[in-house]
Amino acid sequence: FFLAFFKVFDFQADNVKNQYEHFISLWRSHVAMVADRFIERRQEVTEEGLLEESLGDLHCELLDGFLSWRQRFLECESAGFEHMDGE
Repeated sequence: FFLAFFKVFDFQADNVKNQYEHFISLWRSHVAMVADRFIERRQEVTEEGLLEESLGDLHCELLDGFLSWRQRFLECESAGFEHMDGE
């Protein structure tokens, strides 16, 4: 995925590497939080479950942040953008 950014968009190799490392750091943090949640709920902790749920949680967190930013941006009259119907 990150290699595609480098090849398709001609991003600088160091920037791609930094973004990859940042993503892995975020994912590891979410894995730890999911593991704590599983243990707290007395659920079985499996590698597959941790990786899958933590990636889903990270995706939601990042998407929620973007959607919140976009909403605030669209509400700013000085931005000059109109809110599209259905969004």
